[in-house]
Amino acid sequence: MKIERQHTVSLLFGFMVVAAILLMAPTKSAAEDLFNVTASGGGITRSVSGSSVVDLINNAVNAKDTFSVFQGTAFIADLNYAGVPGAIQFTTNAAGTSATLSIPSANFTRTFNGATRADTEEQLEDFLKTDASGVITDFYKAVNSQSPVAVTDGNPQSATALAARDTFQLYGVLVARTNEERETQKELKEGPGLGAVLNIGSFTANGIHGTTYSLPLTTPFRLSSRVGLNLEVPLNYEKLGGARVFGSGLIAGVPIQIMKASNSSPWSWQVTPFGGFTGSASKDMAAGGLLSIAGAASVVARDFQRVTISMGNMFSSHSGISLSVAGYRFDPGVKQTIFKNGGKLDVPLGRRWILDGSVVLTNFTNDAAVSHFETLGGEIIYRVLGNSSADRNGSHYLKAGVYSDVGSHFRSTQLQVGSAWKF
Repeated sequence: MKIERQHTVSLLFGFMVVAAILLMAPTKSAAEDLFNVTASGGGITRSVSGSSVVDLINNAVNAKDTFSVFQGTAFIADLNYAGVPGAIQFTTNAAGTSATLSIPSANFTRTFNGATRADTEEQLEDFLKTDASGVITDFYKAVNSQSPVAVTDGNPQSATALAARDTFQLYGVLVARTNEERETQKELKEGPGLGAVLNIGSFTANGIHGTTYSLPLTTPFRLSSRVGLNLEVPLNYEKLGGARVFGSGLIAGVPIQIMKASNSSPWSWQVTPFGGFTGSASKDMAAGGLLSIAGAASVVARDFQRVTISMGNMFSSHSGISLSVAGYRFDPGVKQTIFKNGGKLDVPLGRRWILDGSVVLTNFTNDAAVSHFETLGGEIIYRVLGNSSADRNGSHYLKAGVYSDVGSHFRSTQLQVGSAWKF
């Protein structure tokens, strides 16, 4: 057993290293800047790209750095936001005492007039604090429906999609029984535990390249022989060029085992209602927000001895929660429902190994830049059952897998390494 465990750890570690090298290898195309501001006036044109939309807009509005050539000159500036051209337009006169802000996606245009440039800037700031909430919310809705890298919604790396992915991996799939579990014919230990799954990946979205890291942590509790309580804390980090996105939250699920597979019954069925909240934020992209999540998942499996076939179905509803910080009101403008439907084939190998392959279809019901995508994946699992009959009742496991999301103008590949332990 000791030799077998050492061999198992070596295999999983080797798999992880090779996959990580492939994922993190430099590509031929460098990551593109997310934002671009082009300003024109007085026969002069300047175009600047960067990873911080706040810095770019600030420099353009105040005619600083590259845009300093427009000091004392009337000009118009146009912002390309994460793949959305003409997202925001700004026009000012030569003295800076009159400025017009236009957001075409929100059907918004307003002109601010002041005695001095400082007076005009103060009016603009007051507007953002008091009256701009609805306009900004409409802007984020448009970005979610057009940008393949929007922070909160509308693509496979958005906050809504990541929350749905992690939840589906918990409640939309079941780990098949190993050959040794079939032979022992014993119920697995049902005490509390801890699970962690590390995801490392890279993606390309309509020419924009990024890397992702996530670590969802799960603590399961057993309320009865067929009802449990899982607490999940998703941790997400994404890098798009120089822009960074952070995400986390808390989601609770109640898995209910309606049917349990055994040597006398090949069927298993689990239904799980869940709910909670998630949050995402990016200072560089000036985007993010707090979201609620609620939904239910079902997974049905049939054990054919040599293979196990399962089907998972889930819907999740995601809504933005308005927040007020330092006088500014933030509402991500998210109102989304996501459906996930998938199938999985598990093949027991030897006594404690399982090899599986899966296909999951994901659909956004409301406007989204990537309205649907497919996830193709496979993993290898090693069940740690121990030597003694007492240890053999545990349900610890180690796993490693590779997954790929494929959608319109979107491709991603990610390595997944995880472990779960019962106390």
